[in-house]
Amino acid sequence: MVTSAEGSGGYALEYLEIKAEPNKTKRIKVECGEYEVILEVKPKTTPKPLEGKLALVLDQTHKGYSQTLERYTPSGVEIHEIAGIGLTETVKVGERTYRHPAVDDYDVLRVIESLTKRFPVTIFVTGDKTLSEEAKLLRTAKGLNVEVRYMPPSDYMGKEAIIQAIIDTIKQILEA
Repeated sequence: MVTSAEGSGGYALEYLEIKAEPNKTKRIKVECGEYEVILEVKPKTTPKPLEGKLALVLDQTHKGYSQTLERYTPSGVEIHEIAGIGLTETVKVGERTYRHPAVDDYDVLRVIESLTKRFPVTIFVTGDKTLSEEAKLLRTAKGLNVEVRYMPPSDYMGKEAIIQAIIDTIKQILEA
């Protein structure tokens, strides 16, 4: 559609209707007397929403952080807390939080492995160096998509600092 209108500089302006195509950029050259105007028409870009699906697994060194993390993480993040002995089966303790029984490291690794089959990404946060190394083997030896973060409580100023570091890790992985 082309129409004309009188511009303030005495030039006739033409209105153009341009049909943009998805994922394509169009360049338009407009001659305006002694000037040339080049326009670039492209689809609007919207920021990638942080609603990706992922599982967050917290070992016993980070027990008790799940309630706070549930409030401050995107809705696509499911939180799994390792409770140790005292539980006989997995229990749902929040809207997106589950508590798993584990007697030893082997049980923890089985929980992580099962979650990697349900989620595109599984983040495992632990304060146990040996367990973190064992979990990294799930990625290399079995080709599972697990991101391991070794975060011993002694490296942080307090619970709030660890929680913020975990939230930052989640955002970083979702934005990648």
